Amino acid sequence: MIRFSFRIHLDGRAKLLLIGLLLVLLLSGPALDQHPISSARASPSLHVNPHTNGRHYYLYDVAIQSIYAPVACSNGYHMASLWEIMDVSNMTYDYFHPNADTQDDSGYGPPSFVRGWVRTGYGSAASGSPGTANCNNWSSNASAHSGTLAFLTNVWTAPGTIHTWQSSTSTCNSIYKVWCVGDFYVLNLPIVKQ
Repeated sequence: MIRFSFRIHLDGRAKLLLIGLLLVLLLSGPALDQHPISSARASPSLHVNPHTNGRHYYLYDVAIQSIYAPVACSNGYHMASLWEIMDVSNMTYDYFHPNADTQDDSGYGPPSFVRGWVRTGYGSAASGSPGTANCNNWSSNASAHSGTLAFLTNVWTAPGTIHTWQSSTSTCNSIYKVWCVGDFYVLNLPIVKQ
């Protein structure tokens, strides 16, 4: 193990200036999120429970038209492709995020049967089936075009199995919530005492 150590010698005024700067940074708190859709909410760049692992995701709790979906997610998140959130068992629903949708029986998990716009991984398409339709890569809000929605199922009646995601399409002028996923993974490595 390599260990670095250094000392900084400051005079009285420099120490006071440094302490003052640190206090200002600590007391200023998170800046307001300057996102045009959610500018009224205080939003640090990433709202995660630091004691959880995996990639974080949430369902943006405001229903919007498809053209706003790519910019709906807070800083540190982006509009999710279904492929990024496919296996929610290895992810953490960011229940404490101020923009996260929750339902009465969510616990700390995601809501079920709430549709949200989701990226498809497909080329730009004005219409089609779930998995292809994407409102011309989320640039159209025309009623003649359609986009893909995904939702966690609330149907648990298939014998011995519970399917995770269901999908559908809707016209691009409709309003739905948006699935958001963290830009990175949160890894909580054990702290090793030295």
